[in-house]
Amino acid sequence: MTKKNINLARQPAINPAEITGKYLLTRQSIHRGAFIVERLRMLPGESEAPALTHHVLAFQLSYGTRQVSRHDVDEYDGPNPIGSFLLAPAGIPGFWSWETLDDVVTFCIHPTFLQQTALETDCLNLEKVELLSKPFACDPQIESITLLFKHEIETNAVGSSLYAESLANVLAVHLLRNYCVFQPKIQTYEGKLPKYKLKQLLDYINANLDQDIKLVNLAQVVGMSQYYFCQLFKQSMGIAPYQYVIQQRVERAKQLLKCREMAITDVALECGFANQSHFTKHFRKLTGITPKAYRER
Repeated sequence: MTKKNINLARQPAINPAEITGKYLLTRQSIHRGAFIVERLRMLPGESEAPALTHHVLAFQLSYGTRQVSRHDVDEYDGPNPIGSFLLAPAGIPGFWSWETLDDVVTFCIHPTFLQQTALETDCLNLEKVELLSKPFACDPQIESITLLFKHEIETNAVGSSLYAESLANVLAVHLLRNYCVFQPKIQTYEGKLPKYKLKQLLDYINANLDQDIKLVNLAQVVGMSQYYFCQLFKQSMGIAPYQYVIQQRVERAKQLLKCREMAITDVALECGFANQSHFTKHFRKLTGITPKAYRER
């Protein structure tokens, strides 16, 4: 180990946000506690860290002519095509350099988030939740999840915690299944929610449509882990929890639109949509027409 590496090893782990600040042009974020998603545009540059406080997955939206990624002993030096990503586990030293303007979606995932997912899925002992280092990789499912998050960031859908949390859980399970040092055994649950629990849950949703409903709250209502709950809900209702909530919000909006004195913006907020644009997008998707056209029929 060189003197420089010894000095790095003695330094405390740093937050990934501190790495990009020097070269940052723009930043858009979705914060979900221990799970942070950001769209970053950065000038060419380089950074290194003795260790990171979070696991970092950086997905490439722009083509990079040359990127160097070094995570402890793993290294990649070459072009960085659109759709590729790097995965830097928390706790190990890293070095990154990029020669062109960089446009990326980054996931900063605190180790406790993956540990909680492992606990809920009962797939690994917490001390075995350790991610592999990937200086360069491609994965169609990670690309799909990333592009869905990118859309959420771009549309600024601040009232859609349930959707973002659902995506975060899907990504966490995918990382555990495919990028974990120790191979987990994640169960697939069959069956449906008991009728009394389903009624209790649907009543809760209908009573809170104007609120920013969170996945953790829905799981708590029926006394289940988020992972187990999502599977049983979809098997009970045929759709994911966030899709059901959107459907119910649109149904409530139909009733409120009958009151012509109520502004469409107020209808949107009363039904739990982030804004009128967010409302119009989902209303048109489910009904084929805009809220204004529906009111004027």
